[in-house]
Amino acid sequence: MDVLAYSAFNQQVQLNQQIVAKTSCLSTKCSETAALQATAAGFSAAATCWVQCIEPCLLRRPFEGFQSGYWSCIPDLSGATGAFKVCRCAGNSYFNYGACCAWTVPAGVTRARFQIWGAGGGSGAACCCGQSPFGSTGAYASVIIPVTAGSTYTLCAGCAACTLTCSTNASIGRIPGCPSYVTGTGLCNFCANGGQGRLGTWMAAYGNACYCRVFSIANGYTSCGPWICNNGVDLCHCSAACSGGNIPFVPGASYFGTTTSSTSPSIVYGIRGMWPCFLSYNYGGSNQRHPPIYSFNYSTMCSISFSSTCCGWTRQGCCAYLNFPGAGAAPSFASGGSNTICADPAGRGGMVCVSYC
Repeated sequence: MDVLAYSAFNQQVQLNQQIVAKTSCLSTKCSETAALQATAAGFSAAATCWVQCIEPCLLRRPFEGFQSGYWSCIPDLSGATGAFKVCRCAGNSYFNYGACCAWTVPAGVTRARFQIWGAGGGSGAACCCGQSPFGSTGAYASVIIPVTAGSTYTLCAGCAACTLTCSTNASIGRIPGCPSYVTGTGLCNFCANGGQGRLGTWMAAYGNACYCRVFSIANGYTSCGPWICNNGVDLCHCSAACSGGNIPFVPGASYFGTTTSSTSPSIVYGIRGMWPCFLSYNYGGSNQRHPPIYSFNYSTMCSISFSSTCCGWTRQGCCAYLNFPGAGAAPSFASGGSNTICADPAGRGGMVCVSYC
């Protein structure tokens, strides 16, 4: 290497080192500025930590936040003197319906916490030999704001489907859940989306470069995996030689919203909806798990295993569904030549909870 080339090389190394140092310094200054802005606006240290550290992690990996206990960082309304919930319409025995109502703030009430769960996504009818995974869960959001007696809020719990009809048609199914929301003074676009529908969306969130098939990261996307069939309704296994590894929970439905109060600032906390986890999948069977739902946690992490038997959705039995707000529809599995498995067409409806003091 001649002198000029050697000098240019050293200069490039020094410039790269300066870029790294300046980038690190800029990141530090941005964090400090954000913290000072939050403090100046009246936000607590916990709220600042959520916005800067916890929420960015949960947007990419909501389940890891559950495992790490970050979900517990969402504040409750201390000293609540009253509470109620809005979910399915009166008279409906199943949990896929939604409901809307108006709430007028009672006299003497100055603060309220609004929690919303979007409706869950549907599943589909499995074809032989294949399966249709759990539907994805709806998103969750929570906010605490100052309220004024006499003000009225509209509370809407999302509907998962207008009817609960068993379908054996593999070309339909996986109906997305509807959003849940609250409107009124102090809230802007406060909404939790319903669970997503087609399996291509699941694979896109998972980061698979080929959305027409299901491959596991553990196998480097190279092993044989099931096809995504019927416009994203179900999975079709190709042969007995096909096998796959685990697929983790991945994020789905999103939440939104801001508050408009300047006298008592607050932020919207939330957790994205999730697609199910595959503990294993292969020709002739699978083991999959429903995601956790905020406030119900482990109660909603149902695992269902299928192996070389015909098993479809029933209201009671081996594929019984979860009666929790925002839960995804039950999965189905088909083998032995069966193509008439009954699908769970819709997830469970959304919910709105209000507590106040």
